Amino acid sequence: MVKSLEQKDLEKIIEERKKQAVDRKLVDKIDTIVLNLGKTGAKTDGEYEGHFLFNYKELRIAYCGVSLVYIMEGDKERLVFYGYKDEDDDDPELPLKDVIEAYIPGEWEKYLPHLYRKAVAEGRKKEREEFRKIERESIDDIRTRWGV
Repeated sequence: MVKSLEQKDLEKIIEERKKQAVDRKLVDKIDTIVLNLGKTGAKTDGEYEGHFLFNYKELRIAYCGVSLVYIMEGDKERLVFYGYKDEDDDDPELPLKDVIEAYIPGEWEKYLPHLYRKAVAEGRKKEREEFRKIERESIDDIRTRWGV
């Protein structure tokens, strides 16, 4: 099957968009934002455990194994990003690669730098809290075992 010039142009634009999203590290940034600033979904309102949701201004970011970004247009949501991490088919030992299924650049991206910095700081805070918790539990365990 011979592809028309229009199809070739469209495929080229899509590949350029995918590369742009990978170069901008959008999957990493969006994952960091939603996992550190979002709330874990419960089994209500259509959200399930292991899913995360974060709303900011007209953005709605969801994570359920894949990262999804929606923008509100009136009372409707429009998908502007869909990406995830995946193993390299040829060598699963290589680092995960970004897979971009949908990406519409736009004004919504202006929020990412601020949200990403905030999410990184929150992630560090959570790590410190977890370390302190483990440290306290370890000290309590030692005291119990030695009666001190």
